[in-house]
Amino acid sequence: MQGGQQALAEYLKAAPYPEESRQAQASGIVFVTVAIDAKGQVEKVSSDAGIGVQNGHTTRIMPALRLAALNLLNNGPGWVPGQLEGKDRSTTSIIPLQFDAASSTISVVPGIRLFPEVPPTPLGGPEALLKLMAQQMRYPAQALRNQTQGKVVLFLEVSEEGRLEQPLVIESVSPELDAEVLRVAASLPPVFPALENGQPVRSFYLLPFTFSIK
Repeated sequence: MQGGQQALAEYLKAAPYPEESRQAQASGIVFVTVAIDAKGQVEKVSSDAGIGVQNGHTTRIMPALRLAALNLLNNGPGWVPGQLEGKDRSTTSIIPLQFDAASSTISVVPGIRLFPEVPPTPLGGPEALLKLMAQQMRYPAQALRNQTQGKVVLFLEVSEEGRLEQPLVIESVSPELDAEVLRVAASLPPVFPALENGQPVRSFYLLPFTFSIK
């Protein structure tokens, strides 16, 4: 993004809070995927994940918040195309936007870097991390009885030391499957942290796990 994360922060700071959500005191985090072409133009914005908070309880994200997040990133500051071997290329970024009804503010989830030069990387790659999870995962008995299947997606903050912290289910299937993914995630080993200018920075990692009854 032109101006980097600071430009995005200033843009969001001036954005109005969705009135319907403000009146309902609806807060939450919306994860927006932004596809940028090789010219730096927004090709597509979409959102399949998010978590809402209303009256102190976790709930589904309010549609008005999701729509606001999509509009903000579709019409926001310009983007800089990605680079590969000195040539412009298409890229995709995931932006977690935090809506806080109490203060009527919109921001990036505090403390994390959105555009590190090197993203956080599990030892052996994402496939190795998912394989490790599969080895530790137990299909909950209640979910088996109910024939419950689907994909649970976790948001994890990655510390400067590579620790996976603050796990949050942003795409839920059922309480039993969500709880099992959280249980296993709590014992996962550190990953290689994100880097900016050769220095580790706090970032985030999205971890999907699919439950399937064969």
